[in-house]
Amino acid sequence: MAIARIALPVAADTTFDYWIPEGLVVERGALVRVRLARRSLAGVVVDVAPSTDVPRDKLQPIDELRSEIPPLPADVLELARFVATYYQEPLGLALAQMLPPLASAAPRKAPSPASEHAAEPDRDSNARAVSQNADQQRACEALRDVAGSFAPCLLQGITGSGKTEVYLSAAAERIAAHGQVLILVPEINLTPQFHERIRDALTSVGLSDLAERPARVLSGGEQQRLALARAWALKPAVLFLDEPTASLDPPSTRAVEAIVENIHRIGTTIVMTTHQLAQAKRLATDVILLAEGRVAAQTAAEMFFREPRSAYGRVLLEGERL
Repeated sequence: MAIARIALPVAADTTFDYWIPEGLVVERGALVRVRLARRSLAGVVVDVAPSTDVPRDKLQPIDELRSEIPPLPADVLELARFVATYYQEPLGLALAQMLPPLASAAPRKAPSPASEHAAEPDRDSNARAVSQNADQQRACEALRDVAGSFAPCLLQGITGSGKTEVYLSAAAERIAAHGQVLILVPEINLTPQFHERIRDALTSVGLSDLAERPARVLSGGEQQRLALARAWALKPAVLFLDEPTASLDPPSTRAVEAIVENIHRIGTTIVMTTHQLAQAKRLATDVILLAEGRVAAQTAAEMFFREPRSAYGRVLLEGERL
């Protein structure tokens, strides 16, 4: 039984083994669709092997051989491996940035006018996050016009002309619209503005003395602070944090909370999930309580903790399980 090792666009630094159905010709570099848990994902075959250590009853077949583009050549796969290693990114996510069909878990439906309007980023707030002159604003408008299309766009200008502010602002807009951004900047060409912004972000999270150390050798708390530094450097209008202190020790938790408060203080809206009531009480200005898939409460944090109006809120504050 032939086995395909597949890089999937998930936050896991590993490949996944799937068996190749009889009659399906799959080669290295091919695009395929497979099942991972309950999701259907597009991935890239990075190797084909005659066997696997995964038990037979746990193996799943390849569902579909994708035909959008031919199999990736060896040099493109090696480039993806280099990007993944250098920027501490899982191989599947690096490939997802290089190949637009991998950027989503399933083919996208045509959005309705209402959903298009809802997904549009808050351009005014992003403009406030990164100040721009009139020419930079026109450049950003041009980038918005080509957003979503698979086409190269050249941003040209002499050193100091303001290119860095343009692409950082464009990146912040994509993140605010729930998109993804991968910035590749050769170190020999780092502009003074970008270098200064990175240095300031690392200093702000207390990692300036570890700037030259690979991210993979950092502790869990240091890696979390580094992730916040990346967000700080882009100055997004909105920052979503999903349990940012999970599995951290108390000192690391306090450090991360201080960073979150500082990011909020510079004008970024923080949307954060947590299971820690004490943490919510320390950081939140507003609380949205979800229970059984519904909004059980939505109110100012002070009111929620002083006098919860919902039954779920009262049970939660009494320490019982929902």
